Amino acid sequence: MTSEKEIENNWLEAFADLQNLPRNKAADTFWEGELVYNELKRADALWVVFPENDELKPMFLWLTKKLFRELGVYSQYSDGITVINHEFKDALDAMRGVEHRLAEVEKRTAKRLKWSIKACVGLIRREIAEIEERKEAFWKEALNDFSSECPEIYVEDGGKLTRVITKEILQYKSLFARARYPERLGRRIDLDTRFQIRLGVILRSYLGKKEGVSLRTIARLVLLYYFCSGLVLVDAQNETRVRGTKRLLTVGAIDQRLRGAGLK
Repeated sequence: MTSEKEIENNWLEAFADLQNLPRNKAADTFWEGELVYNELKRADALWVVFPENDELKPMFLWLTKKLFRELGVYSQYSDGITVINHEFKDALDAMRGVEHRLAEVEKRTAKRLKWSIKACVGLIRREIAEIEERKEAFWKEALNDFSSECPEIYVEDGGKLTRVITKEILQYKSLFARARYPERLGRRIDLDTRFQIRLGVILRSYLGKKEGVSLRTIARLVLLYYFCSGLVLVDAQNETRVRGTKRLLTVGAIDQRLRGAGLK
């Protein structure tokens, strides 16, 4: 995974290239960078993503830290999501197969064995339900871990450390709760969609619609973050593909996903 510092440098370099662009030359960037630069400048919000001095940098560093936290969760499961889901599927398929065979045996077995077979079928069905619940709980805990959304705060209380949930933490957490995510994470593309939405939510919390920043620009910045993190490759035709796949990733596609998630 690309380091946090390297991502920050890549990001700042992308904006610096636009800043140093000659007036009579148009930028041809895959993330529509010139439009982003001009829109944020008009909205007096360019400093949020491209601080020009150290006094403005703390806000930028706090933003990139939140984005990097999401990248860590995404990177942890992006290569293994299919394997993990197959493990659950294989276990469920095997147990359902045994359940079906026992149910068939029960139909034609003697009365003296029916109770035992019924008990086995009931036990297997309970285990199947438990594995299905475990699968749902696994992804919920892995991807919606509270610590991935905001830092933990502890205070000492009677010699013990007690976790404190502040009003600010709850407000930040509610930003994610309002967004609509893929219902099931069966493939990597579902994980990508979730990652893009969460990046969009974070960026939107810093660059608001009221300030004059369009959702299209949020989508552009999400694609830029993919690039700075090494998650996409840009070809000679300026097309971006998700690394390790043949899937194209465009500003338009991200914009549609953000709108579908309820962002405005």
